[in-house]
Amino acid sequence: MGSNIDGSPHDKDKNSPGSPPSSAKKSLKNQKSWDWDAKEKDWLNKIEIGSGIDGDGWIVSYPNGRKVTILNPWTMSVPMQALYPNSAALRQYYTGPTTINPRGSASGGNVPVLPMPNPGSIPIPGPMPVPVFP
Repeated sequence: MGSNIDGSPHDKDKNSPGSPPSSAKKSLKNQKSWDWDAKEKDWLNKIEIGSGIDGDGWIVSYPNGRKVTILNPWTMSVPMQALYPNSAALRQYYTGPTTINPRGSASGGNVPVLPMPNPGSIPIPGPMPVPVFP
């Protein structure tokens, strides 16, 4: 439960995740003029989320330059759209691996998932002439 001046999480892996209790936030605000919620909201609003390469998942760009790629999962050999990251996910991705890959090629400590085969390209037949009857 640490926060930098810009509202980003502080002390990676040394503090419990999430926000402090409401009583601690109120005390910080009254004694130190530190508005935890406002700082965090401002930091979250500066995060840019864009579509991944060729529409594959999301690319999260943090204000400090950190980038996290979230790839789409595959279900029964069909690509599914990865969920749009919410605030809790954005906080988690800030200190986690830079690639979230649910397809099985784990990197940066991801838990591997059985990979699904790529269906490749499926040939689509061209248009066929149809006779016109009067």
